Amino acid sequence: MYFRKYLIKFMTMSLFIMFIITSLPMKAEANSVTYTVYNLSLENKKVVFGDPVGEYTSFAEAKKKMLEHKDGVITASNSRSPLKIVAATRAQAQSYPYRASPPIRNNEDKATVTLIIYKNKSLSNSATYIPAHYMMYVYDFEEYNGRIIADVEIQGGRGYVDVVKTDIIPMIYIEAGDYIKIGGNEDYYKTKEQPYDIVPV
Repeated sequence: MYFRKYLIKFMTMSLFIMFIITSLPMKAEANSVTYTVYNLSLENKKVVFGDPVGEYTSFAEAKKKMLEHKDGVITASNSRSPLKIVAATRAQAQSYPYRASPPIRNNEDKATVTLIIYKNKSLSNSATYIPAHYMMYVYDFEEYNGRIIADVEIQGGRGYVDVVKTDIIPMIYIEAGDYIKIGGNEDYYKTKEQPYDIVPV
């Protein structure tokens, strides 16, 4: 009886240790994001990414590298935007609130039909809202509380938006009059909207 009691305790502890060992790497892998920096250029009037100029696990470090280039962009491995662009040295952003932005803190983080523009970087004090497919000028990008946010202006109003709920359009696409693929990978409609090409203006 004595032996059986301690055998059960030993087996229980062994299972617990195995659970810890196997779950920790999985959690680390799930939370890891790779930020890749490119310097966009034109070839035959078409925008091309070319080879990466840097790869980072820190958004702040990736941003430093991006700002070394006139047409620098950052892509994120977990981005749901078709080109995975989450920041650019010079950019506009098109509202696309049909994507949810986890972790969900409130209804605004869920997939909706309007994009909330906030007064503060913590995205907790709303200023106004706009429908999907509206263009905004972007002044800056920043990581705040685990979210990448954009400092934007639309129709004279300034505020902050969650980049997950936008598609970032580098200015080089607008200047070159070249197509860019945006939209799609959304959570709102039963029949999912697919990525599409536009010539941004």
